[in-house]
Amino acid sequence: MLRNQGDHAAALEPYQRALLIREAAQGPEHPALGYHLHGLGLSHLALGDLAAARVELERAVALRERTGEPAKLAGSQFGLAKVLWADGERARALELAMVARDRFRGAGPGSANDLARVEAWLQQHAP
Repeated sequence: MLRNQGDHAAALEPYQRALLIREAAQGPEHPALGYHLHGLGLSHLALGDLAAARVELERAVALRERTGEPAKLAGSQFGLAKVLWADGERARALELAMVARDRFRGAGPGSANDLARVEAWLQQHAP
């Protein structure tokens, strides 16, 4: 909720605490950790901490690749694409954003808003 309200700094601590609790209970490879890692990554990105955002989102993507939930995986891939873009890895960022776009397309009508965000980002950032 804090991240959705734009208070990214305040969101870090609850995400981190929840991540530690879930990791202790379910292990470091449990796909459910992707939720907390995704939130941490997007909060770090919003705060300009690209290194931390990259670590969290790369891990979220890796875990979410196992879940069979294309919209959640696409969300983390798009977040990572934005980090890569900001970090100067433009080609990889565009490639990952296009993968996320395609996953959102396949995820059905519930992903229409996310798909629109990725398409708008691609229009602004594609060569």
